[in-house]
Amino acid sequence: MKVVVIGGGPAGMTAALSARDGHDEVCILEKNSKLGKKLLITGKGRCNITSSLDMDEFIQNVPGNGRFLYSAFQNFTNIDIINLLQKYGVSVKEERGHRIFPTSDKSVDVLNAFERALKKAQVKIKFNCKVIDIITENNKIKSVVYVDENGKEQIPIMGCYGIGVGRLMASVLEAKATQKSVNWPVSIAPYDVHICPIDYKKNENVKDISNKIYNNLMSQGLDVLLDDRNKSTGVTFADADLIGAPIRIIVGNRNLVNNSVEIKISGKDESILVNIEKVTDFVKTAREELLKEVN
Repeated sequence: MKVVVIGGGPAGMTAALSARDGHDEVCILEKNSKLGKKLLITGKGRCNITSSLDMDEFIQNVPGNGRFLYSAFQNFTNIDIINLLQKYGVSVKEERGHRIFPTSDKSVDVLNAFERALKKAQVKIKFNCKVIDIITENNKIKSVVYVDENGKEQIPIMGCYGIGVGRLMASVLEAKATQKSVNWPVSIAPYDVHICPIDYKKNENVKDISNKIYNNLMSQGLDVLLDDRNKSTGVTFADADLIGAPIRIIVGNRNLVNNSVEIKISGKDESILVNIEKVTDFVKTAREELLKEVN
């Protein structure tokens, strides 16, 4: 049976190695000209591989609702990735905050280890291939459609008996994520809406409006995350990028003077200023439009 893995990032490479065990052929479709492009910039080029925390503590430190990751991490733990890299010549060290780095402090060493493992497992890799469709039948993935390096559409022969949560998440991230942010489709996002107040702890007006919007949206059955931490704006926005809710509401005093908040919709280049009283209706409509795009 042939298995196709979408994306040659860390998750895709790991999935390919796992899939190779017991399958005749595994192929990675990578949209870039090389593997692990984002891996090379993690940890400021040092590659923060994982954490040494046990699984419960690990999940508790995931921004937002980390519980949806339990299934994936049970199939492949933080210890498993450490053991895999050590098997292919990467020694690791633990630093402050339970962070695990390669002893060399070079992310390229981690990428080289993955490439050695893929070569040994005889995993095929196709570069400059953009996946444009996933073909399903009876809720099972049958094949994918991709544009190759020559701009031609290709459909590899592929069999599949279902897909696990870990690989599904990896495929979605490789297809949707950017260098700066995770962009979950609304149908599987941990939250529909992420409210990002500016100076929540210091500005009572910002706090009151944020709470009002949160309660209104929750009353409509939406899953909403309100960042009420005492963090800088930069940290708030960076964490929001990593959580990847499809709708982000920024509540700041600058726009509140005009009775408005800023709303950013996933996939849209520009944010929109929306009157506070119209936020609930606007968000519900935006979510419905996002669901139509998925379906």
